Amino acid sequence: MVLESNRGEGHETRVSELNNIFEELLVDAKDLVGDLLSGIFLTFIMGAVSVILGIQTTWYNRHYIMRGDYIPLFLASVIVVSGTLIILRGLNLRRKYSKLYEFQRKMSGS
Repeated sequence: MVLESNRGEGHETRVSELNNIFEELLVDAKDLVGDLLSGIFLTFIMGAVSVILGIQTTWYNRHYIMRGDYIPLFLASVIVVSGTLIILRGLNLRRKYSKLYEFQRKMSGS
């Protein structure tokens, strides 16, 4: 019986803490959505920068690649592939949070 009452008190404390967190999130919802969406946008930018750097690496090292040194080509390929994966991750996040994009559009329109 003593254990059950202690468990109930701990449960009530956790519920109270979670309620406080959710109340704070509701107050800051607009800022939270803006921060999340700007992070997704920055994901796209970093992916594009990675792809551009990979292409640039290939272009600047083309003389070495033509002579048979394929290490710069390998490095550039890794950079391009990682940039592509970053862009794909951004697309998945945008699709996942598409309702938040609509919410932000409505909030900024009003």
